[in-house]
Amino acid sequence: MKRGFAYSRPLAVSAIAALAAVAASYAFQAAMSARLLDQRRRAEIVEAGLSGRIAARSAYDGASLEALRTKARRFRVSLGQEGTWRGVGVLLGGDWAAVPGAKEERRGYSVQSGEFRLSSSSVGAWPAIVRAVSDLEAIPGVDVAEFEMRTTGDAASRSLEVARIVVEARERRGGSLAESSP
Repeated sequence: MKRGFAYSRPLAVSAIAALAAVAASYAFQAAMSARLLDQRRRAEIVEAGLSGRIAARSAYDGASLEALRTKARRFRVSLGQEGTWRGVGVLLGGDWAAVPGAKEERRGYSVQSGEFRLSSSSVGAWPAIVRAVSDLEAIPGVDVAEFEMRTTGDAASRSLEVARIVVEARERRGGSLAESSP
């Protein structure tokens, strides 16, 4: 009886060589897969960075820049002259009490906001109030931000409780903004 295991040496060497080739092929494939995954990951990072840069620059394409230039031209035209806030007070007259708000100084212009309250308590002042709001809206650089009017009483005896106009006046300073080119 034979004990052990019988094999052919050339066949065993071929089997070992085949196993080594399979292991080497697997190792090579695993290394190439890892390398490919790393390249894809780096490419995604680069792509995300480039996409971000492209998106950031899209605000500066020709159409967007022209829209910004048009908006700047309209803004310059909509600015009032120096003293626009005082002009609002003069236009409304002595029946309106000015309550100026904060004045923001900006480069080339300033923004003054505040409100005007009517001291009259007559409902008959309604046409004058409507005319005042209309006149204010016609002044360059002046926006009527809010209008409030409250009355009390019934139809026979109505009295004016509050008439208030909130105004924002944008005025040039020194002409530097109007002269700059877009």
